[in-house]
Amino acid sequence: MKSSALSRSSLFFSVLLVLSLQSLFSPRAAAQSSFSQEQVQAVLQAEASLNRISTAAGRFLQISNEGGIARGDFFLSRPGRFRFDYDAPSPLALIADGRNVIEIDMDLQSARRKSLNATPLRLFLSSNVDFRNTANIEKVEIVADSLLVTMRDRGRPNDGTLTLVVDANNFTLRAWQIVDNKGERTTVRLENMTYGLSIPPQYFTDPGY
Repeated sequence: MKSSALSRSSLFFSVLLVLSLQSLFSPRAAAQSSFSQEQVQAVLQAEASLNRISTAAGRFLQISNEGGIARGDFFLSRPGRFRFDYDAPSPLALIADGRNVIEIDMDLQSARRKSLNATPLRLFLSSNVDFRNTANIEKVEIVADSLLVTMRDRGRPNDGTLTLVVDANNFTLRAWQIVDNKGERTTVRLENMTYGLSIPPQYFTDPGY
């Protein structure tokens, strides 16, 4: 029970208009799909919006592949830093310190680490979000008031897909979903977000267990 919110998933382990569509999207994806100018522009605006984020905090809701739900507090400091504090009774926290993603069990005072560059989250946590050079974009959907962009890390294409869900009006990040290389999917939805606030740097410090 202590590690149920994370052990059931591998969420954390597991776009200035360009001259042509091919310069934004991968040749493979371009061959499979025809992206409209509207879709290209929407992705570019989402990319620009992500690049404007320095810090943020709010609540999150996580849905595992089996349908399990976990909630907690979310903190972000770009580039490369985030923190998920899971609500009690879970003793878990998940921290990215700029280099690693650290899964922490507070009760056991134990931790597991994985390179941030080995997770799809690096695609929008980098200092310069640049999907043209870091991702193969496979699908762009505009559904109601949401923009969904599905991509693969160009450097690690076999690790699965990342789908970003962005508000189609103001291009703020609403959620993301990761489907890992085993087909398991995990969704994280952000709620009550506040941007540009001061977050103590120790929130993102590796505890050293």
